[in-house]
Amino acid sequence: PIRDSDEWVEIPLSELPEDASDIIDVLKAEIAPLDIWLKCAVEYYKQGNVEAFKNILGIFTKETEGLDEYYKDNKSERIAILNALAAHYTNLAAKEKDPNRRDELFNQGTQLYSQADKINWQEEITWVGKGVNNLFRGKIANANTQFNTVLEQNSSYIPALLGVAAIEYHKKNYSKALETYKKVIKINPNCPSNVRLGLALCYCRLNKTEMAIKAFERVLDLTPDNVDALVGLGVLEYNSKTKERENMYTAMQNIRAAYTKDPHNSMASNHLANHFIFKADYEKARKLALQAYHNTNVKEIQAESCYHMGRSWHAVEEYEQAFKFYSQSHQLWPDFPLALFGLGLIYIHKKEKNK
Repeated sequence: PIRDSDEWVEIPLSELPEDASDIIDVLKAEIAPLDIWLKCAVEYYKQGNVEAFKNILGIFTKETEGLDEYYKDNKSERIAILNALAAHYTNLAAKEKDPNRRDELFNQGTQLYSQADKINWQEEITWVGKGVNNLFRGKIANANTQFNTVLEQNSSYIPALLGVAAIEYHKKNYSKALETYKKVIKINPNCPSNVRLGLALCYCRLNKTEMAIKAFERVLDLTPDNVDALVGLGVLEYNSKTKERENMYTAMQNIRAAYTKDPHNSMASNHLANHFIFKADYEKARKLALQAYHNTNVKEIQAESCYHMGRSWHAVEEYEQAFKFYSQSHQLWPDFPLALFGLGLIYIHKKEKNK
């Protein structure tokens, strides 16, 4: 709406200019409602223009003459803007591999959540955001406190319930995590498909394979491009007790589809590496395993990548290279039995049976 008139300025979201400066000038000049600021920023984000997203929302992270006074009573909207920007930095941090840059991004998120707290420290979404930030940082106890603080006031608040479910899964309390995911679906049967992905992963851990397959298939019914569901279903089919040719073919179709949609998915890359080892295409297997290693921060997945690299060298009798990667796999994940098995085979080859 144009200030002090009944007229409107219409900005088609599909025609937003690459440089957000003009949009910011219009929003400022007309003192546009804060939900319009947020909608424009989110649309830029969806279009991959993250810089424009940050520039629009960044206006509200510092004192801006005139705007602060005008929007001072729009507390919920200001908090939503700060939370959106904080969540962006938290997500960036979770993917960052450099530890110093990772901490810097987490701290940027934390500062924004603190700004939101100053507006209203009781806002539920800010508590959840702080919980997610701590969860990604490995501060599980802090995250749990923040999620439960919200649930004490509102036991049906879905974002907090999802946080608790993630913590229970992390702590290997798979039955509790499963019940929490079920509760979320009961509260909102139309919840995002990734909630059902949580169900599937819990069923996998509880060795309820048929239920896991059904859950993965339901995710794919809702979102056919869900890479994690494609990988999960592929792995279950690949490890099927029947090992029928049709199952194996379907499994590899799903894993290939996942890799095509997201070449950065380390689970898909690792399973393809395993496939090419069986096909005796060791160079391709090594390339995929190395790619998987560099695309994740999860030590167990990196350990699996190193194990596949070890196997690929072992198969061509490059024993020193195989030993190097089996050792690295064991260091990353001391309880990984396949890494120990590989090391054992190398020691047998070296005739060091006492090891």
